[in-house]
Parts: sequence; C-alpha cells; structure tokens
Amino acid sequence: MRKRVKTRTAETKIIKIKITKAKKIKLCFLVMFFVVLLSAGINISKTNMTRKGGGSRLYNESEAAFASYIPESEINPEQSNQIIRTEEERDEKVNSDNINNPENSNIREISLNLDKPGVNFNNDSKYKINTGDIEAMLSKKPNILSNNGNTTILILHTHATESYGVTEIGVENSFDNSKNVVAVGERLAQILRSYNLNVIHDKTHHNGEAFVGSYTRSLATIEKHKKENPGINVIIDIHRDSIEYGEYMYSPSIIVGDRKAAQIMLVVGTDGGGLKHPGWKENLSFAVHLQSVLQTQYPGLARCINLRNERFNQHMSAGSILIEMGAGANLLDEALYSAELLGNVIGRKFN
Repeated sequence: MRKRVKTRTAETKIIKIKITKAKKIKLCFLVMFFVVLLSAGINISKTNMTRKGGGSRLYNESEAAFASYIPESEINPEQSNQIIRTEEERDEKVNSDNINNPENSNIREISLNLDKPGVNFNNDSKYKINTGDIEAMLSKKPNILSNNGNTTILILHTHATESYGVTEIGVENSFDNSKNVVAVGERLAQILRSYNLNVIHDKTHHNGEAFVGSYTRSLATIEKHKKENPGINVIIDIHRDSIEYGEYMYSPSIIVGDRKAAQIMLVVGTDGGGLKHPGWKENLSFAVHLQSVLQTQYPGLARCINLRNERFNQHMSAGSILIEMGAGANLLDEALYSAELLGNVIGRKFN
C-alpha cells in the first residue's frame, strides 16, 4: 500500500563557504548521487501502484491517499462469504453474452461480503462504530433527506480517468470519457434527473496532470460550483476500485435480475487525519441510510461501508459521499448497470 504524500514548504538558507577543488569534486559526486536517488523515488511514486501481498490500489494525494484496502482474508477462496469464479468460467460467461473479451487469464470474479446482510463497516478510521450507533442513525432521517424536494446534486470525479475492462495490472486509466468513470457518472446523472432532481455533472479530469494533487483540484471545482449554485447539498465523487492480489485482478460483481452488476462501496471520510471536518457524522448517517436501502432492494450489491481517517473533500456538504463503482477488472456495462440501480435508490430517497 502506498503511503500518503505530504507537501511542505520550508525556508532555505544560503551559506557561503570556501571549498577546495577536491571537496568540490566530492560534492559534485554527492549531488549527482542524490539526484539519481530522487529521480528513482519520483519514478516509483508514479509507477509502483500495487501493494505486494494483497490489497487494493492506493494513489498518492497531497491531501490524502485513497483507495480501499481489501485484507487478504477477504479474498481467500476458502471463505464462505464470497463467490470466486475461475478465468475459464468468466470467459465462458462473457462469451455467452457475446461480449468481446481478450484473454483475461489473470481476471477473477469475486462477490464480497455476501454473508453480511444489513449495514456493515470496514472501519479504517480511529473512531469506533458499533451496532448501537448504526441503529441510532437508522432511527432518525438525516438532515440531507429532509429538504422537501430542494435538492441539488453535484457529481464529479477526482480520478476521472479510472477506467474499466482492464486486463493488465498498471494499465487502468483512460482519457476517453466513454470508457472511464465519467460514463458511469453520466448514467447516474440521467437516472437522478428522471426523478426530477437537479443534477450537475462535472466531467473535469482532476488527475489529468497527475494523481498527486487530484483532491486539491477537485476541491477547487466543488468550491466553484457551490459559489455558482449555493443550493448544492449532495456531492457524489464517483471512483472505481482496483483489487489486485498476487498476479490476479478481481472484479467484484453479483447478479441482479438477469444482469451482472459491479459491486459498489460507499466511502466516508472523517477528521481522523487531522483535517477539519466537524460534520462527518452527517455524511456517515447519509451513507448508512443508503446502504440500508441498497441491502434491502439489491442484496449484495453494496460492499461494506469504508470509514476512513482521510477527509476526501467531504467537509463541503452534509450529503457528501465517495462511491467506488466496481473495480478496474469489471466491464463498463456492469458499472453502468450499478449506476442505474444506485440512481433508483437515491432518487426514491429524495422523493
């Protein structure tokens, strides 16, 4: 798992010293040595994206490092809370659906947390959440759901290039909005508008320059939209996960009706990392209510809520949530279908 990157500014001091010719030569070699090390370090930070030994992709951010971490135990084929299909079974199913699928010998399907009905957490924050807390949240409607139809939803993508149908580890991004999470966000926006909700879909590629700093750039986008539309009270940041274990890439999915849907994960940030976010429990309550309805209407579609120390810009609204729509190994059609299902749940919640 990659570590978060913090950018710091520091004052520099210029010290004039007398250096002999020999010392100058040594100093040059030392400078060259450290330059090489620094270059290598930068290269690693951009390319070594996979956690060895299991887990999901973790991108470096100036504010926070994000992606879900799937413990090795959760993708253990011997466990009963999931279904894992071999690549041969996946290929057979894909071919039967007449979907063009390359030789995905490293792709494995997986269904996570099928033995956990109701609302459950993968708690990666410093806070303790127990059953009583969940019951208390479910007993009271979140403030965000009490706006009497005055709801404006902003959909955006901090990592817009995250794409689908990935067949090779490390090649998981596309600037083509018909292949990445922007397409999923647009499908979600269409469904929400069908419920007469006001929806703004921002398609900016905040990670176009680099993944580092993406959250800073997406925060500026949120601030711009809130200034232009003060009524924005729900902010949805659509991502897609990346689950890799050893040589295999996993596509979390279930069958809903007669179609395959990518499993989704609701991610809630807190102030556990030190950034100001006093209203994170409102966001959590919103996520708990969504998760409860998802589990009731489409059992197994939602993975456990991921509670994190990082903030993810969710301090900007009491109805902010980050949603992982499937993983890189999922097909785009699976994520689009999940967006439709999610849109129906959110749409009915606000009507």
